[in-house]
Amino acid sequence: MSPPSPQPTVLPTPAPTLVRTAITTSNINVAVGDWVFDSASAIIVYGDVSNWDVSAVTTLQNTFLGATAFNDDISAWDTSSVTSLHDTFKGADAFNVDIRGWDTGAVVVFWATFYNQQAFNQDISCWDTSAATVMDSTFYGNPVFNFDLSGWNVVSVTNFVNTFGNAAAFNQVLCWDTAGATTTSMFVGSFGSTNSVAANCACLAGEYYDGSTCAVCPYGSGSSGKTESCPCVDFSPSPTLAPSSLPTPQPTALPTLAPTLQPLPKPSPLPTLVSAQDACLDISS
Repeated sequence: MSPPSPQPTVLPTPAPTLVRTAITTSNINVAVGDWVFDSASAIIVYGDVSNWDVSAVTTLQNTFLGATAFNDDISAWDTSSVTSLHDTFKGADAFNVDIRGWDTGAVVVFWATFYNQQAFNQDISCWDTSAATVMDSTFYGNPVFNFDLSGWNVVSVTNFVNTFGNAAAFNQVLCWDTAGATTTSMFVGSFGSTNSVAANCACLAGEYYDGSTCAVCPYGSGSSGKTESCPCVDFSPSPTLAPSSLPTPQPTALPTLAPTLQPLPKPSPLPTLVSAQDACLDISS
């Protein structure tokens, strides 16, 4: 009887590779809308919102407009290409995530960024605003925000209309020089003001005002200057210690030891030689 034929091994079918939709300038607002409406479905298409690669996105205008319940962690977003934060969080009433690490160096428009936003009160004094020209209504109607933004670079801003209008909690004295800019109703309904010659205004980036003088921020922290704290994370390497000016120590020369003389061993005694005559036995009797 012949043995049965071996059956072929059935290999499991590999799971299909999941290809997610890339986030771009043209689809980011749709993607956020999908996430807010049904995050379980959106995560399949785009991945988790916290990990979206938004490095190619050039505008976040209206991105979270009216997303009243949104409060997911988007602190790791790469916003280095973004040029507009117009109405970005307008009406996103629950949002209060620490986004101090966002790269805003290319942002030109901060128009109504947190307009009527009810919860946001995070320290964003480290943001780079050197490219900004418009801050119209940036915090208008936000009832809780109250951080010192004196270190923001506003030298190119020409529009401060209603920047802190009706921001009821805001009471900071900013070091901003707004000469030549439009400042209509800049602080109406709030307790904020500007004073570009206050003592803390002399503090540079990486320093803070300790109540009497400008002090250097502790290692690992930093500031954009002109504030009384160091909320920024400093990723610069630790300071390198200067080489010592002391002379290089020379090796100590040890004296050469004289060789120790060992006594020669005593020669072994030679055996007594017996003459052949003595060795002959007298066997005569």
